[in-house]
Amino acid sequence: MTFPRPYEIISYSQLEKPLEREKNMTRKDYKLIADTIKRTSEVKVLGKSNATLRVLACNLAAQLQRDNPNFKPALFLKACGV
Repeated sequence: MTFPRPYEIISYSQLEKPLEREKNMTRKDYKLIADTIKRTSEVKVLGKSNATLRVLACNLAAQLQRDNPNFKPALFLKACGV
């Protein structure tokens, strides 16, 4: 069985342009994402750390900030609890 290579936090230069869509995400959407990550991070699987969730949250924060200049990554990461 082979495992995927671990991912690193992406840089802003690696991000694609924001998606074209009719409706922008709102604070409610960001909170939903953060709450989901937080609930997932609270589950301990065989004593493993939540490093993968931290990377996921950081990557999401970077992309969400690119999509919305008013987005606050630090607040999002705090809400994620990772």
